[in-house]
Amino acid sequence: AQKLIEDYEKTNTPSIVMYMSLLSGARNNRNSNLSEKIYKRMKTLFPNAKEILAAGVVLLSNIYSSLGKHEEAKTFRSNQIKELGVKVKVGLSWTEIKGHIVQLKAHDHSHPQSTEIYA
Repeated sequence: AQKLIEDYEKTNTPSIVMYMSLLSGARNNRNSNLSEKIYKRMKTLFPNAKEILAAGVVLLSNIYSSLGKHEEAKTFRSNQIKELGVKVKVGLSWTEIKGHIVQLKAHDHSHPQSTEIYA
């Protein structure tokens, strides 16, 4: 995929969508070295695409976490998001429980049983 992008860019304008796809593939393979190179290239080519770069930060920090590098993931994410000057939006999802739609929010500790949930 990386070679395909390099060949494409010989005659076309770079595409951030292609880079995000490549980064996602590297994440699926838990390849932190390739992911770092892709993210750095994205920052160079698309310095003003702050929201998309923030998504790249999340992907790369998830790779670090999946490799057990939790402190590195936390530090990288915090530093890069601060550098980009963006705010990461909280992940939301919805599900139906006993006929009622329930909204779930990432890292939400407002549930009365959150102590047990996060134990």
